[in-house]
Amino acid sequence: IVAFLKAHRIWMVDVLETYRREQPNASDQGLQPVTFTNFSTVFRQHQQVDTVIFTGGLAEALTIDRLEEEELMRNRALSSNQKTMPKYAELEINIDDNNFKKIDFYTLPSPSKATRLYSLDRKIELYTSVLLHS
Repeated sequence: IVAFLKAHRIWMVDVLETYRREQPNASDQGLQPVTFTNFSTVFRQHQQVDTVIFTGGLAEALTIDRLEEEELMRNRALSSNQKTMPKYAELEINIDDNNFKKIDFYTLPSPSKATRLYSLDRKIELYTSVLLHS
């Protein structure tokens, strides 16, 4: 996995630094955020980031809320009204001291087996189309 990520210049960061779960399973249902990643630090230290990919709707919602709290977004035009995956938006993010950069944001279905809205084959197609072609 690490070799694949490096070969395709993919870097990963969790939205939450710490969290609790109501149930001991992989589902996002019942996930209780405790502390969030500081995105201003992430974007300041990694200004080359040009694409953000969410692995599920909860990751999208938590991140967008956090970006708003940190006042890092110039526009809030995320395509939350889109019902099909992948969802897409181009957002202007403050990467350093009011230096805004347009970044592509995609939302994909959760890869968890608990998410049954999409078949495994369809999830693979969606992830392939975004990860290898964005």
